[in-house]
Amino acid sequence: MGLQLRTVASAMDTSLEDAWTALAQRLWLSDNPAQKLKPETLKADIWDALEADRFSLRALAILENLQILEKYIRARFTGNATSG
Repeated sequence: MGLQLRTVASAMDTSLEDAWTALAQRLWLSDNPAQKLKPETLKADIWDALEADRFSLRALAILENLQILEKYIRARFTGNATSG
């Protein structure tokens, strides 16, 4: 009888994924593609959350899967944005 390895997502991993998925649905996966990128939203909802999680590979992988760069940041970036 061979050894079988199963990966079981912990409750913390699942809640982290759910939180990022909910944010993605609200900000960039919704049917409102014209929504502009707001620096305060990027800072408060994304950067601060990643920083609090110490930029974990799990969180970054989830955001990559949700296509944050392609569908949210790059798609909504305007050249006249300031770094206030």
